[in-house]
Amino acid sequence: MLGNALSGYRLALIHGDRLLAAVLPALALSLIGSLALDLSMGRDQMVVVDGGLLVGGPADLRVWLKLALTGVAWLLALTAGTVALVGALRERPVDPFRALMVACRTFPVLALGMCAVGGAIVLPIRVVAGVAGAVEAPLGIIVVVAALALVALTAARMLLGVATRVFGGSAWELTRGRVLGTAGAFLLGGVVCPALASSVVDRLETLTTRPAVTDVFDAVLLTGVVAVQAGILAHVYVRQVGARCATDLGAVDARLAPLAGRRVGWVWFGLGAMALPVLVSTGVAAANPYGAPALRSTRPPGGAVAAEWPAGQHPVIVTNTVVRFCDTDLCDRYVDQVAVPSAVEGMSSTGVGADGTVVTATTSGGMDNGGPFIEYGRCTRTGCTRAWLPVRASAREPFGWPEFAASSAPDGAIWFALAMPSPEDRPGRPTYTISLIRCAQVPCDKPERHVVGTVERTPGDGFPNDQRGRLSIGADGRPVAAFWTGRSVHVVTCEPVTCANPRATDTDAAPPDARWSMPTAPGQNVVSLRGGELFVGGSGISLAGDVAKESGAVTVAGADVYATAAVATGTVTDQQPGARITIGRARGSWQQILWRCRGQQCLQFDRVPLDLPADPAGHEVLAVGGDGRVLIVREDRVLLVTPPPAAPA
Repeated sequence: MLGNALSGYRLALIHGDRLLAAVLPALALSLIGSLALDLSMGRDQMVVVDGGLLVGGPADLRVWLKLALTGVAWLLALTAGTVALVGALRERPVDPFRALMVACRTFPVLALGMCAVGGAIVLPIRVVAGVAGAVEAPLGIIVVVAALALVALTAARMLLGVATRVFGGSAWELTRGRVLGTAGAFLLGGVVCPALASSVVDRLETLTTRPAVTDVFDAVLLTGVVAVQAGILAHVYVRQVGARCATDLGAVDARLAPLAGRRVGWVWFGLGAMALPVLVSTGVAAANPYGAPALRSTRPPGGAVAAEWPAGQHPVIVTNTVVRFCDTDLCDRYVDQVAVPSAVEGMSSTGVGADGTVVTATTSGGMDNGGPFIEYGRCTRTGCTRAWLPVRASAREPFGWPEFAASSAPDGAIWFALAMPSPEDRPGRPTYTISLIRCAQVPCDKPERHVVGTVERTPGDGFPNDQRGRLSIGADGRPVAAFWTGRSVHVVTCEPVTCANPRATDTDAAPPDARWSMPTAPGQNVVSLRGGELFVGGSGISLAGDVAKESGAVTVAGADVYATAAVATGTVTDQQPGARITIGRARGSWQQILWRCRGQQCLQFDRVPLDLPADPAGHEVLAVGGDGRVLIVREDRVLLVTPPPAAPA
C-alpha cells in the first residue's frame, strides 16, 4: 500500500511537466468560475482585507455552486492527469488538450457514478452515526472510524474507474483481492496525506491575512492533491493490468495512440490561467468598484480590556498589563507603558480621557489599615504614576466596598465615581450613596469630595459586582457617571471642576449579562449588547442569530451606535451532538460583523461583513474615530475598518 502510494508520488514528480499541462487548465476553470460567482452573487458579502478580496457569508446558492464547480474541475483534472501519466508510463506522450477532451467525454458517466455511490452511502452513514451515538464513547468512535474507512475504500475502488473508463477493464476486477494495495494506496497517498498537508498549509495561512497569498497557497495545494492522486491511479492501473494480462497493455497502447502529441507552452498556458483569477481579484480589491468595506490588520497586544480613539489623535489600547499608545491608526507602531495597577476586567476600572490619558484603578486594603483604598495609576505616553486614595474621608464613616469608576479630565485632573452600598439589605432599605472625587494632582493630597445623591439598589440582581460603574469626562471637563442599580442605570453629572449643580436621571437597564456602553449625558438611553441582540434602554433589536460565546462589543460615537461580534456563517458543528473527526483548520465557520446604527434609537442599521477568523477569539473591544473608521481589537488581530458610506435615512 505505502509502496504504491510512493510510486505514484514519484511518477507525478518525474513527469510533472506532462501532468501540469493536463490538469492546470481544468483547475483554472474552478478558480475563474468561483471568482465570477463571487463577483456576481457575493457583492453584499465582499470585503477588502489587507489589499485582497474576501467574500464570505452563509452557505447560500453561491457557495453550493462553487462547491459543485470545484467538484467538476477536480474530476476533469483527475481524469486528464491520469490519462497523461498512463501515457508517460507507456512511453507514449499524450496531447494535454486531447486528454482534457477525453476527460470531458467521460465526465457524465463518472459524475453519475460518483453521485450514485454518494447517495447510496448516506443512509448507512446516518445509521452508523445513530448507533455510535447510542453506545459508549470509545466503542462509538471505533464504529464510526471503521464505517468511514469502509466507505472511503469503496469510493477509492470506484475512482479507479477514471482509468478503466478510458482504457478498458473493470475497477472492481482490478482491485479484487488487492484492495489495500490499490484502493488503500489511493486512500493513504491521495486523501490522508494531502489532508495532513492541508493542515500544515492552514497553519501557514494563519501567518498572513492577505487573501491573495492564501489564494496562492490554496491553488498550489489543490494542484498538488490532484497531481498525486493522478499519479497513484495511473501507477496502480498500469501495474494491475500488466500483472493480470500482458496483452491488455497492448489494448491500452492502442487507446493511447489517437491521443499522442505535444503542445509547446501548454504548461505556461495553464499557469497563466491559474494566475488570472488571483490577478483579477487583486485588481478588483485595489479598485474596489463595488464600494466594499476595507480593513487593514496587524498583530494584537493580547488581553485588551478597553480602547479609545481620542479626537485628533491615534487610538489608545489598554490591556491587562500594558497601556499601548498607538503611533498609527492601525496601531502597528506604538509605545507601551506598563499599567500600574493592572487593568483586569471585572476586578478594576479603566478610563481613557479625551486627551488620551489612561487611568487604571482597583481597590485594596481593609478596615484594619484605614481602607479600603483606591489604588490607581495615571498613564501617558511618557510613563505611569502610581498612587493611593482612601475611599472614606475619615474613620468615622462606615466601612464598605464601593462600586467605582475612574477617568481623566482634559485639565489633567483625575475623577473617581463611587457608589457606596448601605449595610442594610432588607427590602426597601438598600441604597447607594453616590459621590464624585476630583484629584487635581497625582498623588492626590487634597481630594475634592462631592456627595451628589442617594439611589435605591436591588441586592442579588444578578449583575456582577465591581462592574457596575462607568465614568466619562467630556472635552469640556464635565463628569458623567453611571451605575447599574438593579432595575435601571442611574446617571449623574455635575459642573466641570466644581461639581456644582448635580443632576441625576434613571434609564432602563438591559439584562445583567449584557455588555453596555454608558450614556454620555443624562436622559440618554443605555446601549448594550447580549449575544446577537442589541438593547437600547430596555428594548431589544435582533442583529444576528448564532453569535460566538463571549463575543461582542458595543460603543456609542456621537449620535450613532456601533456593535461587533463573530457570527456563524452556517451550521456550527461544535453545537451538534454526535462523534466527529476534524483534520486541519475549519475555515469560514465564523465571520466578524460590524453593525452601525444611525441615531441612538437604532431604528435602522447597516451590516458590514469583515474577515473570517479561524476560531472565535473571545470578546472584542471597540473604538470609533472622528472620521467614522472603526478599530476592533480581538485576541488574534487588530482590525482597522473603513466602512462603506452609511445608507440614507
